[in-house]
Amino acid sequence: MSDKTRWKVSFAFGLLGLVMAVYLLDLVLNSAGPNVDLSFRALLSISAAVLLAAGIFNFYVAFAFKYGVVDTVVGPFESATLLRSGTPVTQGARIQFFREVDSDNASIPDEARRVFFVAQLRPWSCATNRFLIDAQQENE
Repeated sequence: MSDKTRWKVSFAFGLLGLVMAVYLLDLVLNSAGPNVDLSFRALLSISAAVLLAAGIFNFYVAFAFKYGVVDTVVGPFESATLLRSGTPVTQGARIQFFREVDSDNASIPDEARRVFFVAQLRPWSCATNRFLIDAQQENE
C-alpha cells in the first residue's frame, strides 16, 4: 500500500469504528422495555467501547501516516533523534511503542515498508530501513 493511501484507509476505518460505536450506543439507549435483557445492553455497551477505542486508535495511526512522516530515526529507544529532510524534528525522544506495519508481507522491499511508532506521545512513521539506525551509519 502506498503512503498516500495508507492514511486514508486508517482514517476510513477510524470513521467506520466511530459510526458503529455511535450506532451501538443508540441501540443501548433506545432499548428499554420488558423484553430487553440487562446482559444484552451490557454486551452492546462493551462492544461500543471497544469500537470507539479502535476508531480513535485508527485516527491516531492516520495522523502518523499523514503528518508524522520522518525520514530517519537515529539513536537508541531512550533518546532517539527524528530527522525530516536532514533537520531534527525532535531530539532526545523516548520511543514508547513501535509496530512494523508491513512485516508480514515479504514481497514489499525494505524501502517501502513503514514503521508506526509513538515518541513523546505523538504518532510518527518512518521507513523500516531508516528506523533506529546508528549515528555513525547516518554520517557515512
